[in-house]
Amino acid sequence: MLPSGKKRTWAYFGVACAYGLFFGVLDFCPPRGGIPLPLLLSLLLACFGTAAYCAYRLLFFSNDWFRARDEKAAVWWDRHRRLAWGLNILALAAAALMALKRH
Repeated sequence: MLPSGKKRTWAYFGVACAYGLFFGVLDFCPPRGGIPLPLLLSLLLACFGTAAYCAYRLLFFSNDWFRARDEKAAVWWDRHRRLAWGLNILALAAAALMALKRH
């Protein structure tokens, strides 16, 4: 079973590749009066850079490294429970405000 950090990195890699493909298609078939080409090229470069970084981490870092990093993060969150609760309450409040704004 893969550590959660490695799963997350696989997800980032997949999303970066999908966005890279999307922006690549927009580079070759731009919409009329749409997004300027320099912006599309910079977004494409950022997507490929992110994908390359994620691929580097996936290929050259071991599962043990990801597990150790996840354990270190879990210990930190256990020590800072008030911050974790505060962030959860803040996220719920933001979601509630967004839901109220729509109605």
